[in-house]
Amino acid sequence: MSEVAVARVEKGGWDPALIEGMERLAASVLGPDPTVLADELLRGDRLYVARDPQGLAAFMLVARVRLPVGAECRHARYLGLTVARQDEGGSAAARGVRARLISDARAEEARLRRGLLLFSTAATPGALCTARAFWGEVQPAHDTAYPDDLVPAAEAAAHWLGARPGRQLPFVLQGLDPVWRRAQSFPGRIATDRLRRELDLLQHFGVDESNGDRLLLFCSLPKESVLSEAEAA
Repeated sequence: MSEVAVARVEKGGWDPALIEGMERLAASVLGPDPTVLADELLRGDRLYVARDPQGLAAFMLVARVRLPVGAECRHARYLGLTVARQDEGGSAAARGVRARLISDARAEEARLRRGLLLFSTAATPGALCTARAFWGEVQPAHDTAYPDDLVPAAEAAAHWLGARPGRQLPFVLQGLDPVWRRAQSFPGRIATDRLRRELDLLQHFGVDESNGDRLLLFCSLPKESVLSEAEAA
């Protein structure tokens, strides 16, 4: 297997050549719509990139955020767009950027002496399965439940993303990313029980990918044993 080099790049260091490489990689995986990456570049302030002898193999955009939750501002991380080349090298690169992010986040939690709020969004069963495979305590759970004390954080995260959370369902972000309208319909993609459970969850909350809806997710850093098992899969 080719060696993968992973680097963390702060927003001030995103030069045009790097952005062009990200655009090419994103277009090869997500299609030619440039707004997918452009929106995430505006949200993010930290970038993890992985390169191998073939060039840019994967990247992940992250934003360091402080969310107003009750009487305090909680340190949070937005886990943004992640794209990897569709081959074995790309899979190794994706594991590398995720491991570097987790290492950095653990160091930050140790400095703060408390956990970070990690949040992201998803609109497909596959994305939800991936989130549950690599992160800990993903909310909302399969039974659609979520802790009441997470609601203020969900409302704050939704506002940060530029969405208006529903009063009854604060985790549903309607029309957040209209660029996803090109997505295929769900039938034919639901091949496993795990995917069916995630589809049921999305349907319960009324998340319609074709309308640009997203489900707001909260999670924690994975335990070491869980991380090892997921990376070995």
